[in-house]
Amino acid sequence: MDLLLDINVAVNICAKRPAYYQDADLALAKCRQEGGRLWLYAGSVQTLEYVTRDALKHTFKAEGQPITARQLHYHTRQVLKTFAEDKQWLAALAAEGAVFDSEDPEDEQLIRALDRFGPGTIKLLTRDRDLCDQYPERTITPAAYLAQPAPPRRLDFIDLAAQQQHLRPQLERNLHRVLHHGQYILGPEVRELEARLAAYTGGRHSITVASGTEALLISLMALGIGPGDEVITTPFTFVATAEVIVLVGATPVFVDIEPDTGNIDARLIEAKLSPRTKAIMPVSLYGQPADLDAINAIAARHGLPVIEDAAQSFGATYKGRQSGNLSTLGCTSFFPSKPCPSVAKPLPWPQPDRTSVFAQYTLRVPDRDALLARLQTAGIPTAVHYPVPLNEQPAYAHLGCTDCTPVARQMACEVMSLTMHPALSEADQDRIVASLQASRIPGADRDLAFGSCRNLSELVGNHVCLLLNESVTIRLRSRPTPAPPPPEARPGSMPTMTR
Repeated sequence: MDLLLDINVAVNICAKRPAYYQDADLALAKCRQEGGRLWLYAGSVQTLEYVTRDALKHTFKAEGQPITARQLHYHTRQVLKTFAEDKQWLAALAAEGAVFDSEDPEDEQLIRALDRFGPGTIKLLTRDRDLCDQYPERTITPAAYLAQPAPPRRLDFIDLAAQQQHLRPQLERNLHRVLHHGQYILGPEVRELEARLAAYTGGRHSITVASGTEALLISLMALGIGPGDEVITTPFTFVATAEVIVLVGATPVFVDIEPDTGNIDARLIEAKLSPRTKAIMPVSLYGQPADLDAINAIAARHGLPVIEDAAQSFGATYKGRQSGNLSTLGCTSFFPSKPCPSVAKPLPWPQPDRTSVFAQYTLRVPDRDALLARLQTAGIPTAVHYPVPLNEQPAYAHLGCTDCTPVARQMACEVMSLTMHPALSEADQDRIVASLQASRIPGADRDLAFGSCRNLSELVGNHVCLLLNESVTIRLRSRPTPAPPPPEARPGSMPTMTR
């Protein structure tokens, strides 16, 4: 649960008031330990500064310490600046301004601000007894909060709300800018995004569309692909990759995948080409680009365009070049759970000529379902990307290729993704690793092997995670980060389409 701090609580801590400081400080520490966020109301800044300065003035006077007005002003600002460093600022909205009919406008603003949060997810921490009596379900005193038992700590597979903490001021500023200029379709932000995407990837053009699915679909349409045509692609991907091929009337032709990356196996593509083949659409899975040089070479020999589905790999590189600008067309995605290079650090991977942004932290595990059940019991969220290859799904069974991709079938039985996001605390990482280490899977000759990693962050940073050894449940081997390859000439006619 989050806490919105009343001014009296903030002042008690900043001025270290003897009667109230300890409970207030412990309450904030308890909130942090339980994974809650601490909020300060931006509309109270002026009052907070005034009351804190007055409290500090009395403290200095009581202690017999002389202080000038200028010194007091500077000291107050420094104390508040330090206090606010690990707090979130809750913006004051227009609907919270018209409170002059209230008996206490300041309290009314704080109570209204709570309406922006889900039921039971936040309370106002205050020592105002009258306010607590008036709103018993929405307020709590420090002493009462300390007396509450700690709730079970919940882990989310993707915690978008926590990730907003780093971006909230910019998000709010930009959202308000759009609301004020009112250009909701093709406004200046769209033009700025397209220009920056083109500059980032090195592509000649960048065109933003409604979604990643639309980007793939429009790419096929732009190439004139339609009924009677075939498109080479992977069966081990999200359904949109093959769906758009069907939407234009063409037929997906599935090629099996590499066992160590999950990406399409370029060595198998040429055998699947036919006179009806009009394009190749590889997917850069799990945040790592496919072997685009090999794929582009095949395409060049047969006069075919290549469309990179880079929905999971924006920010990754292949031989020094950016994913999204590795082929004829590149399509990426800004679905909220997709990786972004500003928050997802490229990590080592089995392929030394590439970096990965780890769209998922995915392992291969024999007897995966047993491990999933154990982790679920331990409260560890997981996901499977992907449980059934596309060619084995009913929608594509008529293509007669339900058993033509054995590696994809095997991977679908073994892969599992662990929760991973920038806001994952060390305590939560330790909890995940401990749950994995405690799991014993029948048929394996030893427990899960994680080397000497202290936490999941170190595990991610120092180990390779898509390697399978049949006699070991999971084997993760250390690999040093490869030196970046020398930059190569960027193709000049590769637009990047985004979702």
